[in-house]
This record gives sequence, structure tokens and C-alpha cells, in this order.
Amino acid sequence: MPWENLRYEHVLQIREYLQTVGQKSYASVNATLSAIRAVAEACFNLERMTADDFGRIRNVKMIRGSRDLAGREIALGEIDALVRVCQAHESPAGIRDIVIIGLLYVCGLRRAEVASLNVESYDVDEQLIKVIGKGNKERVVFPDAGTSDAIADWLDVRGSFDGPLLLAVQKNGQIRYDNGRMSDQAVYDVTKRRAKKAGVKACSPHDFRRSFVTQLLRKDKDLLTVQRLAGHANPATTQRYDRRPMETDRLAAEVLHLPYNRQER
Repeated sequence: MPWENLRYEHVLQIREYLQTVGQKSYASVNATLSAIRAVAEACFNLERMTADDFGRIRNVKMIRGSRDLAGREIALGEIDALVRVCQAHESPAGIRDIVIIGLLYVCGLRRAEVASLNVESYDVDEQLIKVIGKGNKERVVFPDAGTSDAIADWLDVRGSFDGPLLLAVQKNGQIRYDNGRMSDQAVYDVTKRRAKKAGVKACSPHDFRRSFVTQLLRKDKDLLTVQRLAGHANPATTQRYDRRPMETDRLAAEVLHLPYNRQER
């Protein structure tokens, strides 16, 4: 693709195609437009696109809109069910998966962040975990007593030497120490498999993260603190994870009442 030949009219056509033919959500369209802008900026910086052409491409407006919130909040009872299913698993994978659930739910980590953790990321004395998130930014999260206990039990099985915190476990219960770091897809598979086994409605790693944000805000923790713990660059992103507004709206709607009862037939 000769990106230096990209022009304003091409970007307009791409935007129109994604909206009408592709029927993409406004978020998907805007993500594509942002990527195109970034490529055009690179072309400009490499002196392969004029300032005028780059400026016109930047002037293509994003799509405004909103959609129902994706994902869901995971209830505390569902967390209990997931932990019990893992505890019933005699393989080392059982305690490892409890660690994964704790890191996702209590610490609000992204699945890629969970997979990238090393043993040395966890400070036992200070009871904190240093996480490298998006944009190579480091932040600190604080596991609760249950997650810390799960990590301690997992390290008793795994060994407390440095290296990947979470390792693959074979079907025979053997831990893979050689190139055995779990991938982010493996973390996703764990949540899917454990939810099915526990009889819990399907949930993704990001649903744990949504629950993390919602629970903290429900406990009246300020938005900037939650934003910092979640590793969001913008507080508006943190607000989009909040599942409380629907509850508030429902309570508000219950104030009004139509004086009508269904007729008997």
C-alpha cells in the first residue's frame, strides 16, 4: 500500500464504507481513523506527504455515538463458585487459576498484564505487584489477603525462583518450566473453562476488570484513584467500565408509577 498517496477523499470513502457496508460500530470506525491518522503522520514526518495533505486527513471528523456497555459485572457469588471449582482441581493448575482470578478481579489487570508478570514483580514484604501496562507504563496494584495467599501456595508448588509467575501445566499435572510462560490467550481460556465448569455465565478476563472498576466506584473510591489502579490514561475510559449507572437509572425510574393493572380475562 503506497500510504504516501493517501488523500482526504480516500479517508472519507473508508469512513463511509465502514459505516454503511461494513456496519461497524462507531468505536471501530474511530479506531480505524486514528490508525490512518497515525500512518499519515509517519508519512509526513518521513517527508513523503505534504503538510497540506496531512492536515486535510487529520480534519476528517470522528464518528459520534454511543452503544450499550459491552461485557458484564461478575457477582461475588460467581467469584466464590469459580474459586471452589479451582480448589476441587487436584492438579497444580487449580491453585494457579485461583491466582489468575485474583489478579483479574482484585487487581484489575488486563490478561496480557497477567501473562507478563514475573515472580520478581511481586513484593511479598510490601504486599504489592509492579505491573508494566500499556505504553510501557509501570503502575502498582495491591493484592488482597486471599490473592496473596493463593500466590504463596502457587509458589510453594511452582518454586519461588525468578521467572514467569504463571506457567503452563500439562494434563498430567507437570508444570512446564521450559518456555512455559502462559500467553494472554491461555489466560482467556482459563476464565472460559472455569466459568463453564462452575456453571457461571460466560465471562471474559475483561469482565473481571470491569467488575474491579465498578466495585471500587461502588465503594465510593474516587475516580482518579480507580483510574490510576486500572492503568487508564484517561478518566473517561475508566467511566466507561462503570456498571453502576444502570442500577441508578432503574431506581430513578421506579419513582414514577402508572396507575394501571392488567385486566382479568
